[in-house]
Amino acid sequence: MHDLRYFKNLIRVAKDNFPEKTALIESIEDKFNSLFESITYKHKLALRRYPLQYVNKIYQGDGGWTSQLHIWAEEGVREILDLDPVLLSFKNSYGDTVLMCFVKGATGSLTDKMDYDSLRMMLGKTFWYTDSSVDKNGMEVQERKDALAEPDVFGQRPLDYLIDIAYAQNEYADDLPDEELQRMLEEYVSH
Repeated sequence: MHDLRYFKNLIRVAKDNFPEKTALIESIEDKFNSLFESITYKHKLALRRYPLQYVNKIYQGDGGWTSQLHIWAEEGVREILDLDPVLLSFKNSYGDTVLMCFVKGATGSLTDKMDYDSLRMMLGKTFWYTDSSVDKNGMEVQERKDALAEPDVFGQRPLDYLIDIAYAQNEYADDLPDEELQRMLEEYVSH
């Protein structure tokens, strides 16, 4: 399995450091993307048949860990959106859910390119699931949850992240608002 996040991050840094060469760097990026896929056809089939095999911990160089699901989500593998929402709420050691990684990838955390089609696809789906827990009396309690509303360790949900980017607020206050993303979110809320 390829982990293309490092290369994509290197390309993003190169574009930031050499803005006058952006066109050249993006042509290299496009050629690379046409030659290498994040996920093979066989892995796509395996992901559909038995996705749990991809939640195993993959240790990172900084002492944290992630999973193959998180990596594929961040790299924009759209098949991730078809998984059971319970899997999409699974968190890595950094507190990011699989769905949050998908949102970060689609908003350009690795590429500086917004993937509106992936975001539109995600916002067109529902991610409800039932979570079971045991209360203080030892009784099983069922709770309906939404993977799209699952907060990270900072309390931020994927929708909060999208709103911040769309309206250029909080961490993104120095950026320009994203009118296309604003329209998508308004459409999502109206349904």
